[in-house]
Amino acid sequence: MSAVVFDWPPATRVDRAISKTEVLARAGKPPGLRERVTRELAEISWACKLATTTLNLPPGGLPEFQVFRLRLKPGVATASEPLLRAIDLAIPSPLLFEVTGDAGTCTVGAPKRASAATAGKQVLGAYIAGTWVAAEAARHPLPVALDLAGLHQALMRALVPLAGRRGETLDALLARLAAVRLAERDGARLQARLHAETQFNRKVQINQQLREAQRRLAQLREPGE
Repeated sequence: MSAVVFDWPPATRVDRAISKTEVLARAGKPPGLRERVTRELAEISWACKLATTTLNLPPGGLPEFQVFRLRLKPGVATASEPLLRAIDLAIPSPLLFEVTGDAGTCTVGAPKRASAATAGKQVLGAYIAGTWVAAEAARHPLPVALDLAGLHQALMRALVPLAGRRGETLDALLARLAAVRLAERDGARLQARLHAETQFNRKVQINQQLREAQRRLAQLREPGE
């Protein structure tokens, strides 16, 4: 269910505006960040804090996570990944972004963990973006969870455009999503080669490779039992 925005409980709401100067101060000086903030962002705010104190849930290994709301400037299609990463790495706890722009609202997040090699450093995985929904679309209630860690995982799963398999962990689901995206790129590349090829024998070979790539893609998308 990747086309989703969530109805954050009133007790979690912070709704505090964050200045662009504060964003830059917290994020340090990654190359091009100032230009991206200026070009892409109209406003940024700390929208919600999901914690034991605001949701009455035990941590389950995750004391809290945050929701930041980004409003894009008109004409900007989406928030760039370098911008999201710079903001994300400036905040110790996991973040979910609600990005609002011309196309509506989109929820974006990446798995975050503490670095095992460097104390105080965070490691981010690949970003997952739900599909854009209209600004007036109904918001979904939060998924049921036993603790904050489980809630965060459930919210992340809701952004993935693949049905989960029985017993599949979030890490395994995200790895399968990455494999799907790679297989899609391979298929598109082979399709382009097939279209451009003029020799019959080569067309037959490429078509066989394309069929195999499509078979692998179908297997990866299969939810299983």
